Amino acid sequence: MKPTKLIISAFGPYAGKMPEINFEDFDEKGLFLVTGDTGAGKTMIFDAICYALYGKTSMSNRDEKYLRSEYASESAESFVEFHFTHQGSAYSICRWPSFTRKKQRGEGFITEGEKATLQEEGQPPIEGLTEVNNKIRELLNIDVNQFKQIAMIAQGEFFDLLNSKTDKRTEILRTIFLTSGYQRMEGILKGKMDANKDKADSIAQSIAQYFNDVSVAEDDPVFAELEDLKQKTANKDMIWDIGALVDMIDKAIESETSGKKAIEDK
Repeated sequence: MKPTKLIISAFGPYAGKMPEINFEDFDEKGLFLVTGDTGAGKTMIFDAICYALYGKTSMSNRDEKYLRSEYASESAESFVEFHFTHQGSAYSICRWPSFTRKKQRGEGFITEGEKATLQEEGQPPIEGLTEVNNKIRELLNIDVNQFKQIAMIAQGEFFDLLNSKTDKRTEILRTIFLTSGYQRMEGILKGKMDANKDKADSIAQSIAQYFNDVSVAEDDPVFAELEDLKQKTANKDMIWDIGALVDMIDKAIESETSGKKAIEDK
């Protein structure tokens, strides 16, 4: 996702509609700095982006119920409009925070509910909180917590990212780079590997069992070597080189054949 434009109105410390921030002006700069005095509203810029996309702020200790500027006039409209491109398409999302205002008729107050719209260039708009939230998750493939960890790190929360557990960072990276298919393939291959290993172990056990039935005369030159290897293969918890067992069987056959030929030649 690449931000292109941000418009903030009566949001956070901003009483009215602020001049739009055109991120495309910084394309050739590579990096740019958001700077200002403490309390000037730097973090609110990132809050606005995060809120536009997910309905949540970039800082976990900021309540979304109080995002409408306390300095805004009753006629000022509170909203955040965020434009961005993603995978070759241009999108604009606008979200209006919930707030309480005086009734236009009669006494008392009324609460305006949160609203959101999302539009892809050339497509009809998507309206409604659930619909917009689901579409954003589908587009970006990350939830708000993952977005805050990889796209913007709010003040005081960088330490939390550095100390995230390995499995959590792995989950985030898998989501970003769409590696779930590879993960499934890994599971399939591991299953086949385990099945083949079980089959190989079964064959090895059968060979070891048959190997124990091999015998030669006590005066045979390979008798001691054969018995020693039989004792070792009797330990089922140990894995032995099947090739060594086969070689031993060949030696026993060769020795028996030589002994038989020697007797026949007498």
